[in-house]
Amino acid sequence: FFFQAEDGIRDYKVTGVQTCALPISGVGGVDLSSGLSLGATFTDVPGGTANWTFTGGTNYNNASGSVAIVITKRNLTVTASGINKVYDGTTAATVTLSTDKIAGDDVTASYTAANFASKNVGSQTVSVSGISISGTDAGNYNLLNTTATTTATITKRDLTVTADRKSTRLNSSHLVISYA
Repeated sequence: FFFQAEDGIRDYKVTGVQTCALPISGVGGVDLSSGLSLGATFTDVPGGTANWTFTGGTNYNNASGSVAIVITKRNLTVTASGINKVYDGTTAATVTLSTDKIAGDDVTASYTAANFASKNVGSQTVSVSGISISGTDAGNYNLLNTTATTTATITKRDLTVTADRKSTRLNSSHLVISYA
């Protein structure tokens, strides 16, 4: 009996040798797959070594060996979507982040700053910086970007003017009003 497992580098969650993908057949095409035990599976970086055994039964010799399973970090891109705001005199912006992580993985993206190109009303570029990832599965990913750009709009702010109830003489320049 001869069994050879493939060594190799795999992307995260593509987990090397876990089950016998190829039928193992003996003389006359007899299926021997049930005699193979792979001993270990790996789903996270960095992988490990799987020690396999084969129980040959009556007609075949027992065999064993090991195979390295290397799992590399999966590349991860974070994208930003800008959120519109009402004019407040600042360039501060808010965005939502999304990633191309594997569904079900515990990976959360966050940022330290997001700013509009100017404080003025209009559709404009928003620059996001300080992007990072966290979560129990974050170590399985290689973050490709720590910055992002998107667009959003600053809309006009309503202005309410309220006059003080005051009186003055005609042609007097001493009347003071306030507004909010």
